Amino acid sequence: MSSLSLANIPSYFLENISHVHTLSLRNNSLDTLTNVSFPVGLLSIDLSENPLQSMGETLFCESLFLQELYMDNTNGVIQNLKTTCPDNMAAKPLEYIQHLSLASNHLTDISSSLLSPMRMLQELDLRNNFMINLPTPILESADSEYALVCEDDAPYPNGTYPWWSYESGCAVVC
Repeated sequence: MSSLSLANIPSYFLENISHVHTLSLRNNSLDTLTNVSFPVGLLSIDLSENPLQSMGETLFCESLFLQELYMDNTNGVIQNLKTTCPDNMAAKPLEYIQHLSLASNHLTDISSSLLSPMRMLQELDLRNNFMINLPTPILESADSEYALVCEDDAPYPNGTYPWWSYESGCAVVC
């Protein structure tokens, strides 16, 4: 469903895609996702390249086993993400995220409260942002699982660093 100029997603549409595991809404005209909730079966969602202004607090409540979330070039709306889900849910939303991509969002900082529920996070892509500080959970766990990579060290094979601080000139990578 990429590049279709979609301006909104009707809630009834998402109710009927229970067997879909990957949903790409990349490069549409979505500016708000407040009256929808992604279904439980989704493992990967791509919302990249949408002019998002707001997302509802229950957007990810049902997609409990979501593993990949791509939100590149979405106006940094992820900074304001708050999730309010029913207390009787066994899992927390975004708990099983393994790959989170927030490239090209003009971010300077990320709230530790955004990342702390993501206990399975393995890869965080913050390319083309203006990071001043690294989130506390990453710095606290920067032991043998993480390595500090500085300007003169080789980047990933694709030429990028997932963590980059212009202030320090260093990146933290898994």
